[in-house]
Amino acid sequence: MRLALAIDRQTKKRGQPMYRRVAIAALLLVGTCFSPGDAKAADRPPQPGVAELLEDDGEALLKQLSGGPGEGHVEKGVVFSGKSSLKIIPMQRYARVIPGWKYRIMEKPKAGEYRYVRFAWKADGCAGIMLQLHDERDWNIRYTAGLDVENWGTKFVADKPPGEWTVVTCDLFKDFGARVITGIALTAHGGRAGYFDHIYFGRTVEDLDRIDVTGTRGRKPAELTADELDRLWWDLAAVDAAKGYLAFWSLAACPKQAVPFLREKIAGKVAGASAEQFASWARELDDDDFKVRTRATQELGKHVEAASPLLQRVLADSPSAEVRARIERLLAGREGVVARKLRVEKAVRVMEYSGSAEARKSLEDLANGDDARLRDLAKGALKRLEAPTEK
Repeated sequence: MRLALAIDRQTKKRGQPMYRRVAIAALLLVGTCFSPGDAKAADRPPQPGVAELLEDDGEALLKQLSGGPGEGHVEKGVVFSGKSSLKIIPMQRYARVIPGWKYRIMEKPKAGEYRYVRFAWKADGCAGIMLQLHDERDWNIRYTAGLDVENWGTKFVADKPPGEWTVVTCDLFKDFGARVITGIALTAHGGRAGYFDHIYFGRTVEDLDRIDVTGTRGRKPAELTADELDRLWWDLAAVDAAKGYLAFWSLAACPKQAVPFLREKIAGKVAGASAEQFASWARELDDDDFKVRTRATQELGKHVEAASPLLQRVLADSPSAEVRARIERLLAGREGVVARKLRVEKAVRVMEYSGSAEARKSLEDLANGDDARLRDLAKGALKRLEAPTEK
């Protein structure tokens, strides 16, 4: 811990960007639950139904990407999952044919065939960021966030390039029909760089959802503190998908503490706060203690719909700049209804993937509960648990 804090102090002292500090915090969080060690491929749990195109083998892939006006580098400081990503300095690196690549994209894939593609990307000042796949004929399989600067023709997945790590999952067969993929291009239009990580083909979305390369599973878990559990809960809906991915698998790997904690969270144990409590939390948004302000924001976020009239009145009274910013974020749903819905969905999946008897019992109880949405989520999880696993 002293070493990690020293590293953090040095990164701040030398003006390192925020993502470096986020990466350090993520590593510290994993360290609280598991013994140190790299997430080597040999240590990962089996990943049936998927084909890995890029995870921590960026150097090998780059050697194949011999074409393109641009540069490619293995990046260890800006990472979605595993230990590294690929940094593309505009414009691109590509290869039409990569030895061993003949990935069949089918409507109903059998073993060794696939339908979906998933990847994580992040843009640093780019006008557009694009992933292209080459089949036996052409480059016409393209996915873009932002602008198609060269007007090549593409399927757009977002209006703007993502400033934080974002995960994209696409139905290749639905979008482009049956194909045999032989190559790939990673493209950043303008800006400083585009980052690519976690590129996989999958037979189903469920197969892709089960990809865990955090290195957290299969190791002896330690005790998670209440503060650590709470931090992981909030990170499940982080804007930066890398934090959400790490939080998800960190919780799934520690079912002893995570399952009862998540059950209380998703079952609405925090419901029923009074108007007086809302007013108290609203006052604490301007407290001198940062921890008090943060806790008040989180508590109001759990009740944002009920508390919104009060929060609107506070805004009308010209509060401090920080209080205004916190309330505006709450009312925009970043820490409210939308984020809570996402956390609940992920929490049910954590229970499903944790593999513990207590988790299954919790899912069975939720499936028989009064909340219709929770019933559907839990029944879906139980149905998947009962289904045979294909190899």
